Amino acid sequence: MSGNLTQPDPPPRNLPFPPLLFLAGTTGLFILGFDLAHQQLSSQALPGTPPLRIVHSFNSCSQPTQWCDGALPIAGLFQQPLTGLLYGTTVRGGRGDRGIIFRVNVNRSASYQMLADFPCTPTQPQPTCRQGAEPQGRLLMLSDGYLYGTTFSGGVNSQPTRPGSGTIFRMLPGGQPIALYHFKGCNQVTAGNCDGENPAAGLLLGSDGNLYGTTLNGGKGAGTVFQLRNGGRGWIYRQIYAFQGGPTDGSKPYGELIEGTDGAFYGTTYRGGTNGLGTLFRLRSTGTVWNRQLLYSFSGGNTGSGPQVGLLQANGPWLYGTTMDDRGTIFRFSLTTNTLTTLYQFRGTDGAQPRSPLLLGSDNFLYGTTYVRSNPIGENNGTIFKIHPDGGRLISLFSFKGSNGINPRGQLLQSRLDGNIYGTTENRSGSPSCQTAGGCGQIFRLEVNLPIITNFMPRSGPPGTNVMISGVNLASRLGQTQVAFAGVPAEVLFVSNNQLRVRVPEQADDGPISVTTVNIPNDTTTTAPLPFRVF
Repeated sequence: MSGNLTQPDPPPRNLPFPPLLFLAGTTGLFILGFDLAHQQLSSQALPGTPPLRIVHSFNSCSQPTQWCDGALPIAGLFQQPLTGLLYGTTVRGGRGDRGIIFRVNVNRSASYQMLADFPCTPTQPQPTCRQGAEPQGRLLMLSDGYLYGTTFSGGVNSQPTRPGSGTIFRMLPGGQPIALYHFKGCNQVTAGNCDGENPAAGLLLGSDGNLYGTTLNGGKGAGTVFQLRNGGRGWIYRQIYAFQGGPTDGSKPYGELIEGTDGAFYGTTYRGGTNGLGTLFRLRSTGTVWNRQLLYSFSGGNTGSGPQVGLLQANGPWLYGTTMDDRGTIFRFSLTTNTLTTLYQFRGTDGAQPRSPLLLGSDNFLYGTTYVRSNPIGENNGTIFKIHPDGGRLISLFSFKGSNGINPRGQLLQSRLDGNIYGTTENRSGSPSCQTAGGCGQIFRLEVNLPIITNFMPRSGPPGTNVMISGVNLASRLGQTQVAFAGVPAEVLFVSNNQLRVRVPEQADDGPISVTTVNIPNDTTTTAPLPFRVF
């Protein structure tokens, strides 16, 4: 059953300005708005646009038998929680030119280190890569210290005449990737289904301790969902669903799965559904059987079509995502009413074709990227944007210009060490040593310096209790930091960038602690992950 479409919430009334469109220029953040009363376009430059810094520029090389740098980092980054180290992959580069695994230390001037590549035998017309090749999904690190991921091609079925169906691999930092499972495609048929083929997304660690993922092809020809169960003595692979396509099912799952707060798994398919333009789906296990439910079929127009990335659950029963086709949209879906709301429809001049999942920042804004952007001055290389989860104005934070990257694609990540946002661009212009058309790509840092609350002590107490709040970017650049307990303002006794000491107000009740840093052009508010209890 498909969900219903509703229009986004109207913008707040009594605003001192008309509805606005934000665009990034070379000298600041520009607001473009259409004045409905006077029928004219207005613009304004705002100070405080966050700068973008290049962490690493990939260079690859022209000798694939050498140890080459990577190229085409499309998977996004993973941050190890304790150390803050960032890990990622590239599709090209390495000795066989079939991808590498790298690490970035944000504590040491964002130092970059290539950890491993995917070993391949140089055969013709293409190399044979038995451990996998062309990783396109994000990495994941488990408590055993291994990095886990997928490769789009390669494996034991990799032959000089065909690229192979892909692998699931793991690797200790400092070691080499070892395939845990080799996808076989239609070389292996079980109960009428082919095995999965070409995993384009990374893995999800479920609350049951098992790994879950998708393959773009295989199964009944429309892709699959698989489980890698930790059997104690090894990982056991199982195909748990094969998409059929057509009007009642999805086809081509590109994006990562997520596990909802209800324990079910949610995802998107690029095609299939009632209109053949993509779907949202849910998978739920009864213990022995996996049941798939079609939640929504995209229909094009202002509803969007072609969701190519995974979903984000935030603020209760809401799923957030993007569609890519026809410039693209940002949407949210209610798990309570099975209703989809289009929050924003891209126009091209403000960006188009979002091909990365959304990120919920510590300021409770959604952050994302567009793959391209069209405008009169020729900046067609993509943008970074943010938008409130209830919709409204789209704020364009940065517009790529070629020398600082082209085509951002991997999922953005907010570092809990510095509050900044890290990401990758697929290409970069002006790199003479790169053999990939359009350049090799870059790792970037958008210096938003968002406040983050990492801890507070004590966790409970009566009014008048002194509470120490720990985090990053807690001090306002204007010297004004405000704290509230369940919305009641508190007295701030001490302020530093990493610590606050505050007094619980007399009128406080159980609820969240919020910290607001007063800045230009906007104040920024973050909330502690756990509530404070008042007794």
